[in-house]
Amino acid sequence: MAYRLLSALRPNDHYARICVRVTRKWEYRGPADDGQVLHADLVLADHEGNSMYAEIPQEVLADYNNHIQEVHTQIVNPTNPPTTYPRYTYSLTPFEELPMVVGNVQKFVDVLGVVVEISEVEMVQPPNGHAPAPTKNLF
Repeated sequence: MAYRLLSALRPNDHYARICVRVTRKWEYRGPADDGQVLHADLVLADHEGNSMYAEIPQEVLADYNNHIQEVHTQIVNPTNPPTTYPRYTYSLTPFEELPMVVGNVQKFVDVLGVVVEISEVEMVQPPNGHAPAPTKNLF
């Protein structure tokens, strides 16, 4: 079954097949973050690392919201899907550049903190038994 990369989608591709990972999911309940869920918000990533924001509108929330979860969703099983999906998609923005992205709807900005140090590369054995991977720690 053929599917399209997120970078190849166009505004009128209403029924395009995509193969993505849901890297983030949250519910929007309005500016005060209270009341009923108005829509579910998603960040999707394809195997090339392209990412895209998506919404599940309130009208179909009951039909789809429980079926789509971060990382664990499998709606259609494509033939030979790539195994290179990123777990997270992000780019670091220097702290002094944050005022320039205020109001920019092309980016999601989460301020997690200030990076004060980056460790040297070290090989880390993951708990799942996979091969050790080069890792840097951000402080």
